[in-house]
Amino acid sequence: MADVVSFIGVKKGGGERQHSTCQNQSQQRWRQNQTTCHVGFSSLWLGFVYLFALISLLRIVNIHVVHDVINLSDIEGSGGWTRKAAAVAAKVATFTDYPEESHHIPTSNDDLGPLNIIIFYPDDWRHDDLGSVNPVVVTPFLDALASRGIRFAQNAVTTSICWISRATMFSGQYLSRHASSVLNIPRFAMPKAWQYSWPYVLQKHRDYFVGHVGKWQYNHVYDDYLKKEDIFNFSHFFEGNHEKNGRRNTDEIEKFAKKFLVTRPKDRPFALTLAYYPPKAVGQDTEPGSQWKMVREEIKATHYGNTTEIPPPYSDISMEEAFQIFPEEIRESELRLARGRWEQRWRSPEHYQEGMKNYYSLITEIDESCGRIYDMIVEMGIANNTLVIFTTDNGLFHGAHGLAGKWFPLEESIRVPLIIQDPRMDNNVRGLVDNESLVLNIDLAATILGAAGLDVATFGSRMQGRDISKEIYLGRNKSLETLKRDDWYYEFTTDHAAGATATAVVGKRYKYIKWLRVQFEQLFDLKEDPKELHDIGKSPKHQSVLEMMRVRHDELRAEVLKPCISDTPCDINSGLFNHSKFIELFHSGETLTQYEPL
Repeated sequence: MADVVSFIGVKKGGGERQHSTCQNQSQQRWRQNQTTCHVGFSSLWLGFVYLFALISLLRIVNIHVVHDVINLSDIEGSGGWTRKAAAVAAKVATFTDYPEESHHIPTSNDDLGPLNIIIFYPDDWRHDDLGSVNPVVVTPFLDALASRGIRFAQNAVTTSICWISRATMFSGQYLSRHASSVLNIPRFAMPKAWQYSWPYVLQKHRDYFVGHVGKWQYNHVYDDYLKKEDIFNFSHFFEGNHEKNGRRNTDEIEKFAKKFLVTRPKDRPFALTLAYYPPKAVGQDTEPGSQWKMVREEIKATHYGNTTEIPPPYSDISMEEAFQIFPEEIRESELRLARGRWEQRWRSPEHYQEGMKNYYSLITEIDESCGRIYDMIVEMGIANNTLVIFTTDNGLFHGAHGLAGKWFPLEESIRVPLIIQDPRMDNNVRGLVDNESLVLNIDLAATILGAAGLDVATFGSRMQGRDISKEIYLGRNKSLETLKRDDWYYEFTTDHAAGATATAVVGKRYKYIKWLRVQFEQLFDLKEDPKELHDIGKSPKHQSVLEMMRVRHDELRAEVLKPCISDTPCDINSGLFNHSKFIELFHSGETLTQYEPL
């Protein structure tokens, strides 16, 4: 407001000088020019009317007029006070959503039409790597985003690995339905399958301008698949490292996010996914912290310097002792790759401290980058009509259980952040944390369709998730509704080098894990043992719980596989599975329930 005040001072002084000059003129000159002076007084008072109207406008819309938004030198030549005040008002009117402070709170409005959508989507970032959860981590933008929206503390992924989770995010489907189990082969982006993805539905039925910037992880090298450049209206892909052509990933994301926002058609709603490659580890180097070495040293020195000690995963046992808790048959088969990466990354206190400081430095860098992109949205005046989602593709162990990586259905691997800021939210629910709802990454696609005003049952018929906005927070003005999902099915059945073939039932109290290769079962009480260090599967007093979870496992598996029948060749979890035949039938529209075992 300083520039506006100084502008007012100059004009008021000019009016006073005009008044004094008129008073000192001779009587005859005054009579000859009284009309001119009356006009001067009239212009002055009319100017004050415009001034007060302008100030009221500024207060009502709560904007902050700064010199680089309204260039006063552009207005100085526009004539008298009335015309100048009108010129200021005209320029101000184009910035009515410019915030008093950065990261302002959008206005609640139930009748906004199709919302713009922006998804911040980094890699390998688990649920508690946020400053609002872990005070060691510095994420001021994400903490502020959560204070303006809702954080879903129990959010999880249905398969914990990068490319499968990304296919699930775009399709709203489990791995067993989208079938994109092989790296670089995006079965969910075959022509018929892609018609059920949220990007396609938004483009087809709501004329959205859809963009993707960053990690994609599918090369589309076969003729059967749509080319990745053709399925988005705007795209820039960035794979495999923290830098590209000498530019940092965060800088590259910001550059193309800005290009998208500036060049998009202004008469169409938009959806933009920003898929950061960091904080994912890169390479196989075994020096302390070296797999996250591409950090901004100023961030690391400021926030994670020598005075910061990163707490280890456990206070009462070592990582090595936690690893030995696993049965030998699991340690020697399913966990070999994860244990090998632990040796690379976490094997000593120096490795742990340096690795975590570098990792958190990358997180803080991404937080700052997301904040700058959000500021672009605010400055463009579209924040009040934009749904903002922050989430990630999978968690990470950080040495917990004596492991590195993800893959397994343990809490550190499957739980990821989810923050939603929705302009339709009632202000009374902003800043709440949903600690109860078992929200999943399959829910994002349905939620995005809902934000576009599309009925999920009609336009998302192959999606397996729910619109969590309708089921949890829309229409609630004091508290959140808990999502009606008591448990859910986890699957990791791809033949990945991690060796992590496992399925699970995750409930609010108990978790049942079935390690497929070794046919070993585990049962954990998440209430009494949230770190999953005490397997109660063989406890005599928990046998009834174990049997109940076995039954529930098979029920959920059958539900997730529909319309496929369990243990037939269309069952991706079955040794009978025939991928080629499955894809042929899936895209021919034939009923998979008629697909009998070989």
